[in-house]
Amino acid sequence: MVTARKIFRWGLRLGLAGGSLLLIGVTLLYLWLPKRTTAPSDVLAGGQGVWVEKGPQGYQLMVEDQPFFIQGATGNQSLSRLAQHGGNAFRIYYRERLEERMAQADSLGLGMMVGLGMPAARHGFPYADEAKVDSLIDVLRAVVRSYRDHPALLIWNVGNEITLFHGGDLAVWKAINRVAAMVHEEDPHHPVSYAMGTDYRRFVMARWFCPELDLLSINSFLTLTHPRQKWYSRWLGWQGPYVVSEWGAIGTWQATPTDWNAPLEPSDSTKAHYLREFYTYELPGQRDLCLGTFAFFWGAKQERTHTWYSFFSAEGEKRQTVDQLQFLWNQSLPDNLAPRITQFELAGEEAQRDFYLPAGGSATARLKVRDPEQDSLDVTFELREEGDYRYAYGGDAEKSPAIISRQQGPATTWTFDLPSRKGPYRLFVHVRDGQGNICSQNIPFFLMLTDQHLRPSAD
Repeated sequence: MVTARKIFRWGLRLGLAGGSLLLIGVTLLYLWLPKRTTAPSDVLAGGQGVWVEKGPQGYQLMVEDQPFFIQGATGNQSLSRLAQHGGNAFRIYYRERLEERMAQADSLGLGMMVGLGMPAARHGFPYADEAKVDSLIDVLRAVVRSYRDHPALLIWNVGNEITLFHGGDLAVWKAINRVAAMVHEEDPHHPVSYAMGTDYRRFVMARWFCPELDLLSINSFLTLTHPRQKWYSRWLGWQGPYVVSEWGAIGTWQATPTDWNAPLEPSDSTKAHYLREFYTYELPGQRDLCLGTFAFFWGAKQERTHTWYSFFSAEGEKRQTVDQLQFLWNQSLPDNLAPRITQFELAGEEAQRDFYLPAGGSATARLKVRDPEQDSLDVTFELREEGDYRYAYGGDAEKSPAIISRQQGPATTWTFDLPSRKGPYRLFVHVRDGQGNICSQNIPFFLMLTDQHLRPSAD
């Protein structure tokens, strides 16, 4: 006869057996996971060079025994201008021009986060091939040996988002950990990092499969993504310090898309507002873990548009976002500020999700703009096709669409002919003040082979 006591005993035995199996499984998993073979950053450094130190207020980066909070940027614009506007560090992604950039940084008193440039798995590098990884490590070892004693060096960064679309590939994470261990062997006086996006699962992978990393580098836009924000990453994810290795107003993937999936780009003034919100309200609450930030992009870069992330024009003219960064870094403003666009319309409409116009017709653009110093302004309107970025991810190179037509001069209106070919386009306006400043805005729209301003049918 089955009694309640027998059921209880069976349940207890099964529970004990299940608990034992779970304990054995966890133990085997722990033994299988990679372990750090080198000492922590502060022990390795021994009070020399750069290291990460944990104190009562949290983690901080130490440079020659002095706290150093990174106020930096990454890009292709002049390092002298970064120092001029109050930055103290620069991030470089790859090894090209490394000697030149580090020498210049040292002359300006800037620190450098140096990228070793591990190739992205999405580009086809065979991380499962141990021989190929060994050869890669030999190449990177030579770089570390060449620059480990450079006075401008702050942090080694092994790669940038090489796990994108390969977040579960253990071979990639194993290679990251091997490279980090190699760097520690060759250079005990500088911490090692890996830069990734804000997928919380990667925070888990980094913690358990890359114990040689001293800190993470997080590329985070609009809001500051905390590594322990999700419930599972709070317990299982990265628990140590990090730098924000890319930050800016808003990512193209975060913006409102049009019906044809072209992102709506904010104005320069809106971007400056986002920067202020990020730095003033998001960052202070994470200073116990965050060692500093690198603003993106200190220069001009084509990524969805040629203006989206760019703090400067291709000619080196600064935008309002640079003015804002200088104020955030040292509570001062440049002597001459960038102009501000207060209104930009095409065919009487501002940028919107479902903006359709008839192909082969004409349209009028109107602009309202002001300049803080009331400088004389030069206005350039540009009509371009929408870029083809279907296969560009994680900062991959993109081709800038050619200019179809343009108008330049003092006029703040432009009536222009619309192309006769159906498809997506974007109208840009750039306003220059003649004092080295520029502001830009754009409106995406879709040309239809009809005089009706309607979205394309589902057919």
